[in-house]
Amino acid sequence: MKSSPEANIYSEKMSEAIERAKACRIFLEDFKLSGDRYQFDSAVLQFRKSLECMVYCSIAPNKKEYEEFRQSSEKPADFRKDYNATKILTMLGKINAEFYPQAAQKELSYLHGHHHFSAKKGEFLTKKRFIAIYDRLGKFLHADNPWSNSKGIHNLVVDIDASLNYLFDLLKCHIVYVKTRKFIGIWLVEVNIQISPCLVEVYEAKRAEAPKS
Repeated sequence: MKSSPEANIYSEKMSEAIERAKACRIFLEDFKLSGDRYQFDSAVLQFRKSLECMVYCSIAPNKKEYEEFRQSSEKPADFRKDYNATKILTMLGKINAEFYPQAAQKELSYLHGHHHFSAKKGEFLTKKRFIAIYDRLGKFLHADNPWSNSKGIHNLVVDIDASLNYLFDLLKCHIVYVKTRKFIGIWLVEVNIQISPCLVEVYEAKRAEAPKS
């Protein structure tokens, strides 16, 4: 199992992302039963924070490169103050186009007696879906202006429900592609979401070099 400051941060924030998503679901179910607006607001806050934890995870294996990118921008900034998930995703994409986690499944090779990971098919929280739901959640972080139009709470409840399923299906087993000056390869991540706090395990695999001719 991978052990480093970056991997430890990844594990910690991934666990937080999952636990906040679980809390979101609890608040959301309470809102469905009671119609209590404060339960809905709590669900929105927990889910938005869950998504922000996800992007902090994505910074972890790219920390040095991301820090340098932020310092060398037209308006140098301290990456430790970054919090907007959509903006972070955009900037990470300029460092590593493959940074976003990819859903995977673990399979046992009976021939060699070991496990391997392969791409998993299905519906997941893609980067596009992530940005769409994150930005929508942001509209509900403030009190309603009594003269504005309805924000469409009930439509959002349906979309949050679906997005939570997409998030859990993506994160319970995923691959992270890492491209830094010191390491090119993948992190294999398994998350046991059935327990609280969830158990996160990070494994590292270097990309095989092409054979020399």
